[in-house]
Amino acid sequence: MVSDAHADGVFWQAAPIIALDMYEHSYYVDYQNNKGTYINKFFDYINWDSAERRLKEAT
Repeated sequence: MVSDAHADGVFWQAAPIIALDMYEHSYYVDYQNNKGTYINKFFDYINWDSAERRLKEAT
């Protein structure tokens, strides 16, 4: 799911499994405009067992 508006609020009836913040405040200090490096590093920290559990609970 993608949201490009800061004020949209919550997504009703949604069950987030993994969430990645791509607004500039989340990466710019450490990664400047290098979004790819930020995304790759993000994947290093995902607890895949927890993600799988959330997916099973949501389905």
